Amino acid sequence: MARRKRLANHVGSRIGSGLLFLLLTLVVPESPRWLLKRGRVDDARGILERLHGKAAPAELAEIQLAMSQRDCTVMDLLTRGRRGVLIMTMILALFQAVTGINIVMYYAPTIFTSAGIGTGDALSHSVIIGLVMLVFTVGSMFLVDRVGRRPIMLFAAAGMGISLLLLGLMFEGGTTDGRWLLLWVLTYVSSFSIGMGGIYWVVVSEIFPTRVRGAAVSMSVIFLWGGNYLVSQFFPAMLLALRGNVFHVFALMCALCFVFILIFVPETKGKTLEQIESELYQGGAHGGPVSVQNSATRASRQGHGIMKGGDV
Repeated sequence: MARRKRLANHVGSRIGSGLLFLLLTLVVPESPRWLLKRGRVDDARGILERLHGKAAPAELAEIQLAMSQRDCTVMDLLTRGRRGVLIMTMILALFQAVTGINIVMYYAPTIFTSAGIGTGDALSHSVIIGLVMLVFTVGSMFLVDRVGRRPIMLFAAAGMGISLLLLGLMFEGGTTDGRWLLLWVLTYVSSFSIGMGGIYWVVVSEIFPTRVRGAAVSMSVIFLWGGNYLVSQFFPAMLLALRGNVFHVFALMCALCFVFILIFVPETKGKTLEQIESELYQGGAHGGPVSVQNSATRASRQGHGIMKGGDV
């Protein structure tokens, strides 16, 4: 009976979440680019005016210019000078998976019980983790355009790595104080939620040309879910064999992620999709050769970096 009641509560919460999502989609405006593709210029102009005010005419012209150029295919992204951007997003997706978020979300009760915490407390800690993740994910929405993508992701990678390092040290020391264990798990989850959890999707949706974004993002997401699968499959055995050292392995992944973002991921804050495309794919809109090396030089002068397609 109790099991049936828990199942009903679980299904009810999922239905409620789905209905809330459905209601919120009713207030989301159509994409101006989608409207222009269907000849609804006035509708697209109206949405741009709501979002950008006086800058709307200039942005509308930029979008129309970009859409008038030659269509780009996924194979175009694999050519010299372009494939570096695709590989960069694939590696970034892989880092989102292998820096440990799923071991915390899937195995939080197991982690807590392995540290000697009772099952009831372990499950209540999991609820707290979910609430913290929600709060910090929403918070990242208000920071992404003020602080920038790269600084937030760098902060997140550092916070995640330090939290996992301390979590591993607690396991090695035989600590069974649930409060401290919960604290470091929460600092990890909050760091992920404010950075890699949401900002990755912002970057990957901005960095590809409009004409190929759907297919290119799909290729990147394959690496994300491939990494998720591997982590979820091997973590129980790793936890059993390595105990606290397993968290040091994922802390190392966070350190590598930090270095990768610092060197290769460009900043897209304050730029339109057309400006990003122009900087990263010079000549791509016109079907000519693309110089990602020149884009990397400009990015490094601004304190940013991007992987050179010719070096991959």
